[in-house]
Amino acid sequence: MRLKGKTAIITGAARGIGRASVQLFVAEGAQVVMFDIDDAGMKETVNLVGSSDCTALHTDITSETEVSRNVAKVVEKFGKIDILFHNAAYNKNFKAALDTSEQDWDVELNVTLKGGFFCSKHVIPHMIKQGGGSIVMTGSWLALAAYPGYAAYCAAKGGLVQLARSLAVDYSPKNVRVNVICPGPVDTPALAPIKNDPVFYGKVKQMTLLGRIAQPEEIARAALFFASDESSYITGAILTVDGGALALLA
Repeated sequence: MRLKGKTAIITGAARGIGRASVQLFVAEGAQVVMFDIDDAGMKETVNLVGSSDCTALHTDITSETEVSRNVAKVVEKFGKIDILFHNAAYNKNFKAALDTSEQDWDVELNVTLKGGFFCSKHVIPHMIKQGGGSIVMTGSWLALAAYPGYAAYCAAKGGLVQLARSLAVDYSPKNVRVNVICPGPVDTPALAPIKNDPVFYGKVKQMTLLGRIAQPEEIARAALFFASDESSYITGAILTVDGGALALLA
C-alpha cells in the first residue's frame, strides 16, 4: 500500500478525476479528506468508496478564510497533512477571448488558480512543520499548448503550472515536493458537451496518438505516483498524461 498512514486532501473530489483519485488513494492506504462545494457528489463518492477512511468537508476553495479554517480542521483531526492533490477546476464556458466575459474569466481563474494558491498556502506550513509533504496539481495539455476557444481555461491551467514550479523552487529545501500532471482529454462530466457532438468527439480522439479518451482512473494513477514516496526525487516536474497528444501537436 503506497500511501499507508498518510493523510491527503483532494480538491474537486465529487466526480471525475477527483473521485477516481479518492477511490485509489483510499485503496492505497490513505486517509482522504475531500474539499468540494458539491455535497451530493461528495456523498456519492463516500458511498462508492465505502470506507471510513474517506470524509467530506464542504469547502469553497476560492475563499481563503474557508480554506484556512478547513485545513486547520484536517490537522486537528488527523494531526498532519502529507498530500495535497489540487484537482478542482471550473471546466465550463469554454470560449475565445473576445467572447469571454469578466465573470467567466474570474470564475475559471478563481477556482483553478486561486484555489490552488490558497490550498497550497495553508497546507505548506503544516508540511514544513512535520518534515515534508507532496503537492500535486492537475494541469492540462492545454496548459502547454493552446486550442481555439479555451482562453480562460488555457490561462488558468498555464498559471497553475507556473505556480507549481514556483512552489517547488521555494519549498523543496523544506522537503515539500510540488509536481503537475497534465491530462489530455478525459471521460469526465466536463467532456459531456464534446461527447454530444460525434464529429468533434471523433476529432478529439484522433488528436491523441492512442486514438482514445482517457478514463479518470488512468489520470488518478499518475497523481498517485507523485503523491507517493515512489517519486521522492522528483519536484517541479510536469508529467503529460495525454495519450501522446502533445507529441502529435507540438
